[in-house]
Amino acid sequence: MQSLDEKEWREFDFAEIFDIKKGFYNKKPEDSGNGTIPFLGATDSNNGVTRFLTLDEIANSTKTGVLPNFPLDKKLFPGHAIAVTNNGSVGHAYYQATPFTCSHDINPLYLRDHEMSRDEADFLIKAIEEQGKLFQYARKWRPIRMVSSQFLLPVDSAGNPDYAYMAEYVRQKREAMLAKYRTHVEARIAELGEVAEIPALDEKEWKPIFISSMFELVRGREDNMAMLEDGDTPLISAKANNNGLKGFVHNPKKIIAGQCITLNNDGDGGAGLAYYQPANMALDSHVTALVPLIDMSAFVMLFIAKCISGLHGFFGHGLSISNPRAKRLRIMLPVTDSGEPDYEYMEQYAKNMMLRKYRQYLTFLQQRSNAR
Repeated sequence: MQSLDEKEWREFDFAEIFDIKKGFYNKKPEDSGNGTIPFLGATDSNNGVTRFLTLDEIANSTKTGVLPNFPLDKKLFPGHAIAVTNNGSVGHAYYQATPFTCSHDINPLYLRDHEMSRDEADFLIKAIEEQGKLFQYARKWRPIRMVSSQFLLPVDSAGNPDYAYMAEYVRQKREAMLAKYRTHVEARIAELGEVAEIPALDEKEWKPIFISSMFELVRGREDNMAMLEDGDTPLISAKANNNGLKGFVHNPKKIIAGQCITLNNDGDGGAGLAYYQPANMALDSHVTALVPLIDMSAFVMLFIAKCISGLHGFFGHGLSISNPRAKRLRIMLPVTDSGEPDYEYMEQYAKNMMLRKYRQYLTFLQQRSNAR
């Protein structure tokens, strides 16, 4: 198979390749929590999905929240599409295999000449996102702009988009990646050993423990994100997802050693969340590093981070976690007979959970392999 460099490429208008639809300008409908149809919004994560709705909830949602309503076919989009964010987190693209609904911050794209496969979509998404870097919140990528956007695609001998090449390229890359994952998971299972029999969580005694009795609190110092250049150092911010990772920067004010926990002091929906951080990093000023005062394994910190994150619902923009407040915070932890944190139990519990997840993943990989 030809490499990307060996392949001939040509520039195409988006409108040549895609039938570009408009998302539905709707007031976000209330959801019952029982829905199965994805609602897509201007997000950079979770494949664009922000909630799930029922068909009735979609049918009853309107442009302004009041009547008149619009037909369902204006609000429900078929699958085999690429959904591109045109506002907010502009330029992110996600393949949607099944029917979905979305806000007007999404441009649903459909291939003009055939139904799009997942493999074709995965290749096209990378090309779309490269073009999307030209847009931002202040310069939206609405359909009226997208029709005149251009991007490069590999072509066949007739100069047409070579979809067979794109799909095969993605399949080969995916198989290589899955083989690498399988090797990694098998090695991790061998390293972790067998699942050990330990008491269930509700069989253990728990006790409130001051966070400051286990960790030194070190506040982040990066307070001017616009001045940071791209680099290799992870930048952790007060995000509600992706382990707090905002990006990678060069020459931050201070580098915090890894093997610690980060705590979101405030932020947009992330206050109170905690993440284990394995690598050296920079922290923005809305995040505090919890540096262990004793030798503490990654498994113990994963357990404790989850317990700290139980505080998430208590904090927000109106109630941030200042460092004085953080020093007074207590979390419930399993304890020994003497009332001390039971680090041995926490470690084994986390190991057991990881072993079960790794084995589930191996089963999933085997099922995918058998299905081919």
